[in-house]
Amino acid sequence: MLSKTQGYVPTLVCYIRSTVPAAAAGATFAAVTCVSTTLRGKDDKFNYFYGGASAGGIFGVAARSFRVGVPLAVFLGFCATVYKDSKDNGWKVFPTGIKHEMGMIDSSAKYDFTLTKPR
Repeated sequence: MLSKTQGYVPTLVCYIRSTVPAAAAGATFAAVTCVSTTLRGKDDKFNYFYGGASAGGIFGVAARSFRVGVPLAVFLGFCATVYKDSKDNGWKVFPTGIKHEMGMIDSSAKYDFTLTKPR
């Protein structure tokens, strides 16, 4: 990590400073999207935009900066809108079915580097 903390407590504090805002942003996204859907009575892309924008706001509060929060709110709101569009229209944001192979750069998984072969 970039902070180069020394000791257990500073490392734990650095870890908490990065994970708590991410968890709070996820919970905020879910809560705001659900409340917006309930209040508006519609399940559309605006609800997801509100949720994404509020999640970006959480990151802005964690960074204590409007310069971080406002652009990130707009960006995450846009990303949430695209995700909702993909759910509604049946296309995938992240495609599945990609085959991953293990091996070296120049080989296509033709060498077995395991210590024991399966019996």
